[in-house]
Amino acid sequence: MNGPDSPTGTDDVGTRQPPIGAPMAPAEAEAPTEESLAAHFRRMLPQARALSLDSLSADVWVGCVDGRHSECVAGAPGGNAGLLILLLATWEASAGRPFRPEEVEVLFLRYLDHFGSFYLHTDREAQERLAAALGREIRDVDALIRNPAPAGADQTRLLEVLLQPGHVGCGHLRLLLEEPGTYQVRRALVEEVLRNFYLRLWAGDARLILDILGGPHQEMAVARIRAAPGSEGLVTTCPRHGATELFVYHPDAVAWLHALHADFLATAGLIPEVGIPGCIQAQQRLGELQLQSTLERLAPGLPVFDVSVEADDSGLPMDVTVTLQGRVPAVPSTPSTAF
Repeated sequence: MNGPDSPTGTDDVGTRQPPIGAPMAPAEAEAPTEESLAAHFRRMLPQARALSLDSLSADVWVGCVDGRHSECVAGAPGGNAGLLILLLATWEASAGRPFRPEEVEVLFLRYLDHFGSFYLHTDREAQERLAAALGREIRDVDALIRNPAPAGADQTRLLEVLLQPGHVGCGHLRLLLEEPGTYQVRRALVEEVLRNFYLRLWAGDARLILDILGGPHQEMAVARIRAAPGSEGLVTTCPRHGATELFVYHPDAVAWLHALHADFLATAGLIPEVGIPGCIQAQQRLGELQLQSTLERLAPGLPVFDVSVEADDSGLPMDVTVTLQGRVPAVPSTPSTAF
């Protein structure tokens, strides 16, 4: 019998249901246009922040592209977790061998020391499935994933359940687990990064940021945020502002972080300095593939807009230009799970 969580996405009476993590825009919502989206961003500007790219070295302002996040961030698929997994996957492809679990643990700690913070989000829907799997009340599970029992059998069991794809509330990270072949990443690598996040969180490390996003996806479009030509830095934007939700991606910020991450690998002795440009390019190539794959699965058919943000002489955002670039295509073929 099919249910809402079945692979077919069909309920018992045959009504088509969206897959986990797919947007459910209100039926009465009008499709965004260049004009309406420009007006939306102008209303948002008082909350936006103009930042130098150097300020991203602490990763404080890096969030996911998820449209349910109400604070202004620089959007990257999966936030810090997605970017770190991308970096480690490109190294594995170049080195021709996987990281051992103990190596991932060391690198995760070095990453925290180097960049200063680490953002990860889940969501209410994943929490409800997690509560059902554990036989617990949802309010208990919210507290449990932030402060579980001391290390032991209970904590090990919680980690095992947390790392199951249906209990991962970030759509991008869930897809990495479900379709490692498509995303060219080892599932075990994704699990190790997430495992280390939770273990450090449970150890009381204040640098770990766990966000639980509420409500269904209602993204209406994909917005690629760039600084206006001639401007430096970036402007953080709010994926959810008022009644509007958008998938928000900051390509300039992501490119800058690719460079910082390549330098991080060189500092860790994993690549020579002469290998930094190649590492940046590898992250860019795989990152574009992963972003496109996620959009095809979570945002098929949504319009894609380029949003150019202009700032005044003091760096404060003052106006925007919005240009429609097309629509997100649907998934082109059967997903690959082997990798």
